[in-house]
Amino acid sequence: MAKAGYEFLIANLGRYEKRQEFFLNMPSIPSNFNLNKTNIEDLIAKNKTLNETLDDLLEKAKEKAKLEKKLDDYILEQKYFESYLKSQNIKEITIPIDLEESKNLEIITKLQFIYNKTFFLKPFFIFFYSHKYNLPNLTKNKLSYLLKLQKNFYILKIKNLKEKLKLIQIELDSAQFEKIKKQQEEISQKILNYKLSERYQNKKRDFTYENYLEHFSEFIKNFPIVLSTTHSIRKSIPHNFLFDYLIIDESSQVDLVAGALALSVSQNVIIVGDEKQLPQIVKNEIKTNLINPNVPIEYDYFTNNILSSIYKLYKDDIPKKTLIEHYRCHPKIIEFSNKRYYNGELIAYESDEHKLVKKPLILYYTTPGHHMRKFTNGKSGTFNQRELDVIKKEVLNNIQLKNYKDDDIGITTPYRLQADILGENNENIKSETIHKFQGQEKKLMILSTVLDNSYNGLKSLEFVDDAHMINVAVSRAIDSFVLVTHNEMFKKNGHEINALLKYIQYQAMDAEIIESKLVSVFDLLYKDYSDVLTKLNNNLLNRLKLKVKT
Repeated sequence: MAKAGYEFLIANLGRYEKRQEFFLNMPSIPSNFNLNKTNIEDLIAKNKTLNETLDDLLEKAKEKAKLEKKLDDYILEQKYFESYLKSQNIKEITIPIDLEESKNLEIITKLQFIYNKTFFLKPFFIFFYSHKYNLPNLTKNKLSYLLKLQKNFYILKIKNLKEKLKLIQIELDSAQFEKIKKQQEEISQKILNYKLSERYQNKKRDFTYENYLEHFSEFIKNFPIVLSTTHSIRKSIPHNFLFDYLIIDESSQVDLVAGALALSVSQNVIIVGDEKQLPQIVKNEIKTNLINPNVPIEYDYFTNNILSSIYKLYKDDIPKKTLIEHYRCHPKIIEFSNKRYYNGELIAYESDEHKLVKKPLILYYTTPGHHMRKFTNGKSGTFNQRELDVIKKEVLNNIQLKNYKDDDIGITTPYRLQADILGENNENIKSETIHKFQGQEKKLMILSTVLDNSYNGLKSLEFVDDAHMINVAVSRAIDSFVLVTHNEMFKKNGHEINALLKYIQYQAMDAEIIESKLVSVFDLLYKDYSDVLTKLNNNLLNRLKLKVKT
């Protein structure tokens, strides 16, 4: 709101210090909000037409984003396949037919099916397909034919995806999508400014911390948006006042007590949150003071936040909306979370800034050894000096990352002491625990995992290797994400960081991944012909049954 010039609409209240600060620096109404003589009804009608046009074009833009991601995935997998192919010393074979993508896929699935099955008519099927598709010596050269067909598959698939993308881009360009989008934004802002100029004409702001509650009806007209924590919202408004709408953001971190306080001050509520991110931290020692610990599961303070509680209580009786369009992170960064935690449902849009980033994912291994330490006296906590040194001397001096200003950089870690030391070493760079970074973002994010493969490190594995924590840490990065970790610990232990390591290595065309990848399970290729294979499997088995009966 501040970036767009609308900070004057917001009262940033909350705890006592925040309220005092707000009234000491109360934003003034912009002087350029003069009554606009433009015909507002014409603007509203024009905006309605533009919205209808944009609805169709946005669907096309969404389809384009999906295709771009798919194309990027196939091109990367093709590179791995080509690397594998070079290492196999396979006899070069020419396929004597000009295949379409679907036909190429059909032949692959049929040959795979025949080679992987044992049945008495197998020689007949090999003979039949060798003549049907003009594939001489099919029995002797089966692997060569399969690899050649699979190579063709990537070529044809990528070609078709590029053609589809080109057609959508032509459609968007001919409809002047970007121009219409910009025009719609400008007209919407003119309409908003017109309405604001009517509302704020001759308005005066002489509220103080001492008198604003007495004149709250006038205050809320001046500041229609109030910001507060859930704990402090009731203290920020008069007794018995109800907001029209309350939006609880980061609701997975709001416990039931604070959530109930917030719900009590509004007629309607919108709960925004993500159960795949970090939940609230509850103090289990409270249990010792409970008078009645036996409450329905929907109201259990220790297992719920306000998001999960409302969901369990009302299930499908309240409207829900999943926000699948993702604009913040570089597509290669958010794709880890997308595949790992969101079942591939997110659609990531690539911005112009994203396109300038050459390496959105970077991995640093520390040298072998046990570098994790725990302090128990004085300032207690856990830290890793070797990771601190790598961040200071190597990561922040990486030539590919030098264009980021200190304000653009965030360093995060599971441990408070590691974050504090990082902050002392780099005063102008924000350094916080992952819990504190939730809801924030930086162009460059650096994650220090701290643990090594010592006994103490293995004991702390469950805390660090947490799905919610890793999801939050990765998805704070806008353009670049750097992982600094022990050279062995997460290769052999845990799940989440191990998966992140493999994902970064895969995106970087790591030699280890190339060596371990098997030709029969290249993900995209396998997914494309698995459905065809299932259908073929059923058809051929039915035919065999009929022939046996005959």
